[in-house]
Amino acid sequence: MLLYIIIVPFLLSFSIFFLSPLAYLAMLLPAGLLMGLLYGNKENLNEIFQTRYLPVYLPIFLVTGTAAVLMLITKGFLGHDYWLAFILLTFPFLPSSVISALNGEILNVFLVPFFYYLFTLLGFIIFERQRKDRVIFDKKQVLIGTGAIVLFLGISGGVMWERSKTVLPPSYGFGYEKGYSSVDLGPYDVTNKKNKLAKLNGSSSLVILYFLSFKLSCRIIGKKDYSC
Repeated sequence: MLLYIIIVPFLLSFSIFFLSPLAYLAMLLPAGLLMGLLYGNKENLNEIFQTRYLPVYLPIFLVTGTAAVLMLITKGFLGHDYWLAFILLTFPFLPSSVISALNGEILNVFLVPFFYYLFTLLGFIIFERQRKDRVIFDKKQVLIGTGAIVLFLGISGGVMWERSKTVLPPSYGFGYEKGYSSVDLGPYDVTNKKNKLAKLNGSSSLVILYFLSFKLSCRIIGKKDYSC
């Protein structure tokens, strides 16, 4: 099971360096569904309902439950340091989580593992119900498990809804800082390949790293002549 819930999502998360966040999320949905189908086709699955479904249910339970607790603690502020605990909990998605956090897309840190594990669970249910040795659904436990997920999502959604009433939405009308900045500094951003920053006419003649290391070595050896 570790292959489906840890190794595969970890390897897939590196594709965030080549795909847009939306394309990456769209790729994870069929991937999660496929992992659930493969696990559901595995031989010698446990014959007890709880132990058979627990490996595919526990990840989404932890994701939604932890998010709900952190929402209450941080009052919906996704930039709080406490959310680092969530990133560490969902470490199979660490590369994509770090990129999302650096880009200010904190909500994606939750959405990516949530949808992957949700579709893994759905894929497992679909295939497991086709097996000849499928287990009998414990309706009470299914209701409790589903209710817990819905409750956690409701808590997170409720906290974010309340926060939206007190925190002003982005309203400046341009993409820089997602509309929260009153000045569009996008044309002067160093990451913008078409920025308006001053540019050299030719290649730089000063290698800063070499210059600093040279000065440091002079201090270490105590050399004080003109060359230093």
